[in-house]
Amino acid sequence: MINWPEDVVEDIARRRCVLYLGSGVSANSVNEKGETPATWGDFLNSVIENKKGTLGEHYGTIKELIREKDFLLACEVLVQKIGEIEFGECAENAFRRPQFAYTDIHEVIYGLDSRIVITPNIDKIYEQCALKNSKGSVVIKKYYLRKPDYLVIKAHGCVDDTQKIVFTHEQYNKARYQYASFYRLLDALLLTHTFIFIGWGIKDPDIQLTLEN
Repeated sequence: MINWPEDVVEDIARRRCVLYLGSGVSANSVNEKGETPATWGDFLNSVIENKKGTLGEHYGTIKELIREKDFLLACEVLVQKIGEIEFGECAENAFRRPQFAYTDIHEVIYGLDSRIVITPNIDKIYEQCALKNSKGSVVIKKYYLRKPDYLVIKAHGCVDDTQKIVFTHEQYNKARYQYASFYRLLDALLLTHTFIFIGWGIKDPDIQLTLEN
């Protein structure tokens, strides 16, 4: 049982919280075959095993980076060797085509009634829950636009458009340049709102990228 601080409960009630959902939220999902979404490490390991012949001598390097949980650099080397298109196809096979369904935890998160939910998860599991429960009124955005609606912001893109997903340092730096206004807004939200991180480990590369400033 979590003993929630009163000021956090008050901020949730006043809708002054931003919910930031990590991969641990999606990990609760399951499809009809009983499969669950892959973690970063499991996903990358499956890709390098399938592409072992293409990777050649780089296979061992990437394997070691994954073992050390340096997923960003592992992705960087992997994408350089197999290309963004092929990597995107692997992402679709792992996160879109298995048809993962949302579960009780997604319902509970939606029930917190937060006006802004941000997630770097490229799957579509939480937004399926939000769209169904809101009867389609929730707005899904890759980057924030000033609107009065309840928003689900896909900070690293979506598996529907794998050419724009963020998995590597290079892709992240490119996104920060192209969508600088979004990252300025994120900085402002961090100063003015209470952020609740759900489904994260402190060493998760996504959270390190988000909080690097």
